[in-house]
Amino acid sequence: MKKNSPLLTYLGAVALVASLAMVAAFAAVISWFDMVCFGFVLLVFLWFCRKLFNLLERKGAMAAVAVLVFLGSIFLFHNLYLYVISLPSGSTWKILAVLAALSLVGTVGVVAGTARLGGRRAMAAAAVLGLLVPAYPVYMAQGENAQSQGVRQTSLAENAVDPAYNVAKYTRPIIFKRKPNVYLLGLSAGTAESILKAHLGLEQSPLSAYMREAGFRTFHNVFTEAQLTRMAYDLILSMHRDLYFTLSSKDRGTMLSGNIPSPLYTIFRDNGYEVSTLAEAAKFGIKGAFVDRYEVAVEASLCNFHFLPHDIKSTMFLGGCDVRKLFNRWSKEKSESIFDFQIARLEEIKQSDKPQLVFLHMRPPYHYRGEKMAGPDFDKVASFKAQSEKFLAQAAENLRRVMDEIVKDDPSAIVLAFGDHGLSLSATPSNGELNDFFVKDRYAVLGGVHPANACADYFPKAGEYPFVTTSQLVSDLVSCLSEGGDPYPPGYSHLGIFGQETFDFAPYAYEPVEGR
Repeated sequence: MKKNSPLLTYLGAVALVASLAMVAAFAAVISWFDMVCFGFVLLVFLWFCRKLFNLLERKGAMAAVAVLVFLGSIFLFHNLYLYVISLPSGSTWKILAVLAALSLVGTVGVVAGTARLGGRRAMAAAAVLGLLVPAYPVYMAQGENAQSQGVRQTSLAENAVDPAYNVAKYTRPIIFKRKPNVYLLGLSAGTAESILKAHLGLEQSPLSAYMREAGFRTFHNVFTEAQLTRMAYDLILSMHRDLYFTLSSKDRGTMLSGNIPSPLYTIFRDNGYEVSTLAEAAKFGIKGAFVDRYEVAVEASLCNFHFLPHDIKSTMFLGGCDVRKLFNRWSKEKSESIFDFQIARLEEIKQSDKPQLVFLHMRPPYHYRGEKMAGPDFDKVASFKAQSEKFLAQAAENLRRVMDEIVKDDPSAIVLAFGDHGLSLSATPSNGELNDFFVKDRYAVLGGVHPANACADYFPKAGEYPFVTTSQLVSDLVSCLSEGGDPYPPGYSHLGIFGQETFDFAPYAYEPVEGR
């Protein structure tokens, strides 16, 4: 065979279609740096194919053809994920059969064409066939199963539940009597100070100390009703466990970005508020239809978070996402400082003449990622304790900057700050039975409101409650703005969620009740 083999032309055409299909389908979440990394991997792959083919053809054409067929099959399998992710789970053999058949048909066609046509005609035939072979998987990926793909580029559109239906079924209509600007500050792994002392040995949390100094009223025995981050925020925004339980795993977190209608956001929007979400990165998806703004400080990437299923992402484009990770630190930030970016967005939001609801997800703090434990072990967490002292101080400084920006022009704004979950030191109980260490470690968080007297008649009064949840605090805030309206149906109680079960936080109180 000649050096400029029709087989190489065929493989190049397949690669071209796979690349263009990926860019077209995932345009909203694929970054320029993704494309640079994928292009680099593609060029290396094609260069390797050419070199290997030229080496093997000197030993016999059939050996070269066999190797190229193998490489072509690898490329098809790893890059026609548009089709792969549209199939139901457990369809591995169907996927392999379809791609192997397409590769075989294409290769046989090119080999046969080369023997009969020769020269430029064979090259042209190989190019045409290479463009057609991936067409079927790409076409199938755009069919009826397209909505089940792991990527969330826009809202769930036609399949989304109507916001009015959500509010009517799971909450009661609320009319606000006053409309101050409201800021919900979700502090990643924002853990209660007493738990930091009991589980890490930290005598004081710089973050909690700042909240006291800044004039927050801090609540005691605060719990998140669900954990980790996406689940905690989904519960707050859902405002009802039954709606929370309807969310599928691949849709977790997308309420925050407005891809799924949220009763909480809907209540505020129905009362004339603009709703904005600010986050460090696109871990909650990209902007949907049910928020007015969704801003991230770190560039969205197809390789990050839950835009693609993990088993696809780990191999797509022959490891292109792994190459991208090597250069993340130089490509991801829109600003030199994530908080510079977020402060700038807060300044822009304040220019609007409408009342504002802003949900800001803030990091640090960070949760523990080491070996999980059955109980407190200061020796095992010594290094994490040292790290925590530093990032809690940084979290305090970040919160100070946010508060300075909010109150300098708007001292009447209501700021509700709360942790999304705890330290995550504990191992999940293997027997499914909750234990004291697990609940306090995972669910105990800090919580506070600024100004300290904000909604004083609606938030739990000191000494009169055993515990409070973050969802309950948000509900109390809604009741405050409506001067007594209760968004929950009669009899609703705030409980913790563990798997598909609920539990009461009362036995797990971790701070003395004030005034008792």
